[in-house]
Amino acid sequence: MLDKIAKILDDMSRTPNKLAHGNDEAEIVVAVTLQASLCDLEDKVNVLDLRSAASEAVANAMRHHEQEGFTHALADKVAFGVREVEVLSVE
Repeated sequence: MLDKIAKILDDMSRTPNKLAHGNDEAEIVVAVTLQASLCDLEDKVNVLDLRSAASEAVANAMRHHEQEGFTHALADKVAFGVREVEVLSVE
């Protein structure tokens, strides 16, 4: 996990480039924090299953919006596609 944090910090310290050509691509890492709550307080869920379910939920949501089209300020110039969904930590 420390390697991932170091990579993100390294990416943040680089001078911004312009995405200028149709074939150019940029990889953007976005952190999303989810809050998980039990539907039934008598249930128990192990952390590995929780991680898997969180990844699946976010991946499904991202795929749905990717098919529908992401709405954003540069939608007429930039198309976003989901590259990877991964859980970094569970607290």
